[in-house]
Amino acid sequence: LEIETDDVNEISVNYDMSFVTSNGDKAPVYIMYDLPNNYFWSYSDVTNCIAQLRQNAFNDYNIIRKAKLNTIITLGERAFKNAVNLSEVEFSNLINYIATEAFDGCTSLSKIVCRATTILLGSNPFNGLPENGTLYLQEGSDENVWLEKLPNGWTVERF
Repeated sequence: LEIETDDVNEISVNYDMSFVTSNGDKAPVYIMYDLPNNYFWSYSDVTNCIAQLRQNAFNDYNIIRKAKLNTIITLGERAFKNAVNLSEVEFSNLINYIATEAFDGCTSLSKIVCRATTILLGSNPFNGLPENGTLYLQEGSDENVWLEKLPNGWTVERF
């Protein structure tokens, strides 16, 4: 899990509530610095992935620019709701469910990359996204699952 933001001091997520490992334990999260002005949150214990990013984890965090969800299997309800400066999200092949309103109100989100070939989407996970954006999907994945939920102007590119 990597979250890119301009100001690390503005983030104060309750780690006990937000990050859960595949065996149900609380996940330690560390802050990494990529100077001069970029900050990244990173879960650095690769032996036990974060299985779930819980509901409301980054709800209303308007300082987040990018999210690389490389260890997330399930994304909870409203996880990034109203993160208005979030412009890019990347999912690994582990993701299998994006819950209701996960990205609702993310008015800058215009790039989604998903390496998974099979995924379930909750109701209205992408309300309020810009009318134009690009979805990058792995060959073999069903774009219709996504396009049913994304605004009409979104396009699909394969890799």
